[in-house]
Amino acid sequence: MNRNDAACTTSTRLASGEGDPHLRSQLALTELGLRSYGIQDVRGEQAEAVLTRALVGTRAELVVVPPQHLRLHESLGVLLRYADQRAER
Repeated sequence: MNRNDAACTTSTRLASGEGDPHLRSQLALTELGLRSYGIQDVRGEQAEAVLTRALVGTRAELVVVPPQHLRLHESLGVLLRYADQRAER
């Protein structure tokens, strides 16, 4: 399997919240980092799973950049900007 394979995964792990959908879209580099925001029910898993869940849960946009245009560690990069619609009311 090579890096261009759709099934290829990274070794990077991230921490995400568990429970309701809002908590599942919360993520951090470490479990301790996520707990510092008051989220106690935390699990670590592959970055692809955590980022995909956050993407879907927040209805974010996915932008695929060809590898020749941007060099990324393990072919994975993310820019998360999320405004809670409830806070804007």
